[in-house]
Amino acid sequence: MVDLDYKGVPCFMHTLQPAMDTALKHNTMAQILVESRRIVTHFNHSNQVSKKLRDLQQELNLSGHQFVQDVCTRWNSTDYMISRLFEQKPAVSLYLAETSVNFENLSNEEWTILRKSIELLKPFKGITKIIRSSRSSLSEVIPGLKTLQKYLEIYNDENMEMKVLLENDWKSRFDVNLNKVYTLATLLDLRCTHDGRSKAAHELQCYCALPVIKRDDDLFQWWSRNNSRYPEMSRIASVPSLSRKSRLQ
Repeated sequence: MVDLDYKGVPCFMHTLQPAMDTALKHNTMAQILVESRRIVTHFNHSNQVSKKLRDLQQELNLSGHQFVQDVCTRWNSTDYMISRLFEQKPAVSLYLAETSVNFENLSNEEWTILRKSIELLKPFKGITKIIRSSRSSLSEVIPGLKTLQKYLEIYNDENMEMKVLLENDWKSRFDVNLNKVYTLATLLDLRCTHDGRSKAAHELQCYCALPVIKRDDDLFQWWSRNNSRYPEMSRIASVPSLSRKSRLQ
């Protein structure tokens, strides 16, 4: 990579974590998570309570899943925790209504926010699972980011605080155009189709079919005139180490 004048890129998952923290740790959601962890801890730390939960699950015809405790350094573990908690909402609500404990159930409004948050985070969980796979590569980043970016744009709850915070942080944190390696990796990945590869591949094919320009032509002016015609190639050409290299033969 050094010989080819390419620099390393930051870990996508380590960049994603603070973005998700921004969404999960804002005032309203942070308080709901505190209350959710209290409920989950209560059910996980007592055999007697766990048995009562299993009885309620059978009575209410719910799955026999146990609760999941999250880890603060992995946002998706928080998503698993709230998803499982919401799944067991009927059992939790019935148990807390019948049992004297030193904490309260989530309010109806908090349960609604939890449900909307789980829905909002579903695609992020899916992309995270793909990119964490042992078979994943750098070429997964652009298609994944484009998918999530489009999802946030069309998500129809503009009043949802988490959505607004996540969208704003996403725009400031992720810009794959700053690193040519993402584009090249996606271009070379035969699995990528549609927006991910076919447009870039078609653009490259058209570019390579162009006649060779004269040696005394100004390459920078050529790209200035044609950058809208070849946007993906233009991003690569605009990198200083490549912009000095002509495709003259």
